[in-house]
Amino acid sequence: MGFDKVKKDFDSFTKPMPWLGLPFNDEKISSLKEFYDVRAIPKLILIDNRGEEVKNNCRDDVYTKQEDET
Repeated sequence: MGFDKVKKDFDSFTKPMPWLGLPFNDEKISSLKEFYDVRAIPKLILIDNRGEEVKNNCRDDVYTKQEDET
């Protein structure tokens, strides 16, 4: 698995990402990783207001859409 072990690596990798994420070593990471079956990072999952998965791989959508697309 490709999960960052060092905060410096985490910070340099996540800084340019255009979405919010959990802080390094957040206590929720382990349970969320298991619940959403995250096997590698980065992983962007679209969830609804109940926490249910809508789409499992949104990372590609973010990188391929133009800024003015909705």
